[in-house]
Amino acid sequence: MSTRVPELLAEKEPIRTFVEASIKSHCSTAQFARKMASPSVAHRLQDHINRVISAGQPLVYAAQRDPTNRQKHQVVVDLVQQCFTGIRCVDGLTNAEGVLRSEAERLKKLVATLKITNPLDYVADVDVAMTQCIQLWGPTQVAHLCTSGVLALLLPEFVSRLEPNLQERALRFYNSVLHTYTAPEMAAHAPPSIRNAIERLYTHQTQLMTEQPDYSFLAAFPENGADPLHPNLISQLTQLEPAVNVNSRLLTVPDDLHFLAAAGLLTTHWRPLIGTLLTGYARPPSTDGPSLSMPGTLYGTTDADDGDSGHGLATEDMEVRSSQPTLS
Repeated sequence: MSTRVPELLAEKEPIRTFVEASIKSHCSTAQFARKMASPSVAHRLQDHINRVISAGQPLVYAAQRDPTNRQKHQVVVDLVQQCFTGIRCVDGLTNAEGVLRSEAERLKKLVATLKITNPLDYVADVDVAMTQCIQLWGPTQVAHLCTSGVLALLLPEFVSRLEPNLQERALRFYNSVLHTYTAPEMAAHAPPSIRNAIERLYTHQTQLMTEQPDYSFLAAFPENGADPLHPNLISQLTQLEPAVNVNSRLLTVPDDLHFLAAAGLLTTHWRPLIGTLLTGYARPPSTDGPSLSMPGTLYGTTDADDGDSGHGLATEDMEVRSSQPTLS
């Protein structure tokens, strides 16, 4: 798919150029223009954009020096997505944190309340909403929502509403993922967010199951009592931390999945998870999905009488896929 990011990188100030063009387009709607007429609202938006651009300027320079590098394109798009959150702040008369939390709460409400008539259709509908939000927020803001705990319960809620066989499939999938990082050859190479999440999971399980083996009974066995090294061995065994059994089931119920958002595994493995759950299922053509449309455009401006829909930015081509349903 063609991309317009290299064109944007040819600008002296690519992020500001694109975002200001988007703001100008949004101001063609009467309601947005009225809100922007407030000096405090306009100042707050400009301050947000300035902070994002200032923090990301070295990344933009790097992308401009290597304009064909698609990984660096993603960084540029991520910065624009952060700026667009500021535009949505205008519509809600709030700040970036308020916008992101409000949108995340709407996503979680959808996951928790969407009517289930066909369990696989439910998975497909949640996937559409989740994918749209990931595209809307971008990696930096998704990471913030995950590490701040806002999205911690999304995955447990989603999996808990699945049928038992799909729940088991999801838990087995994530157990396999975690065991990849507990293998001795991988443990040292696991990203810190994943290592820390696994440690928290072990701590949580230890707190739930505090009983430890009582090795003192081993002294009653004759061959152990006759061994002069036995007392030292018992002492060492008692002091050992519970070891990780490579065959153990780290995740046993959907509630255990709340560790995964902060680890980054909610988004990194979302597509493989959906593929595992759907295994090639496609919604029948005659089946209409629920209406998940969000009032106004994807970036939060309200529709005006002239039908202006604002600007959108997708990862690949800087265009919103208008056929995708949005959050209600």
